[in-house]
Amino acid sequence: MKVLHLVPSYKPAYQYGGPVNSVSKLCELLTENGIYTKVLTTTGNGKEELDVETGREIIVDGVPVFTLNAILKITLSYRLVYGDTCTVM
Repeated sequence: MKVLHLVPSYKPAYQYGGPVNSVSKLCELLTENGIYTKVLTTTGNGKEELDVETGREIIVDGVPVFTLNAILKITLSYRLVYGDTCTVM
């Protein structure tokens, strides 16, 4: 099984609190239990953007994460909305 989580923010975007913690813990547990899990997210973190590498996959606490630049303060990514996400998995 493969699971792709499309979320507007992910670790370390702790500005958003509970949802970031819940999704990251879920992804970590799925990965630990042998389920291929990947996250597609943005650099959104409230009024600031995360200072993380974008445009390539990085591993965050055992979970592959592909981060795109947020285009609005509502953590929206052009590539997430208009395509080019099928190459992520």
